[in-house]
Amino acid sequence: MPRPPSAATDDIIWFRKLYEEEVKRRVSAGLSQEFNTRVETAAVTRAQQRLKELTSTEWPTWYCTNIQPKIVELESKINVDAIQLLKGPWLFTCDRCGTSCNAELTAGEVEQLLRTGQIKVACANPECVDKSWFSSRRHTFYVSLHNLIEIRIMG
Repeated sequence: MPRPPSAATDDIIWFRKLYEEEVKRRVSAGLSQEFNTRVETAAVTRAQQRLKELTSTEWPTWYCTNIQPKIVELESKINVDAIQLLKGPWLFTCDRCGTSCNAELTAGEVEQLLRTGQIKVACANPECVDKSWFSSRRHTFYVSLHNLIEIRIMG
């Protein structure tokens, strides 16, 4: 049975509105995605350009001002008396409680540092202890030659 002409027309109008709304929604979503992609690409490009500028101008200046003088000072001290330089004094900071203390390395500790690349340091805080099943002793932590050089360079 054929439909009355008004019902068919209403269906066509309804479908046309639905189709137009869907097309608008998808076009808008596509434009939003395109906009976001362009903004993100521009931001990344700008950030990379700024990083390139900083590494080519700021970094060398900062390095020459802050690090190079410390390296030169360390090299001159090493040339004068490397063993005395390794003896210290050093500022050690406990990795557990944060207590700091100044200490000089003994001849045995300097030898161990040169042989193994690290030494064991006891915390200066008597309350900072390592506990095990059968004993309790002052907490110790390792300090590497790398750490000592870093401490000397960074001050």
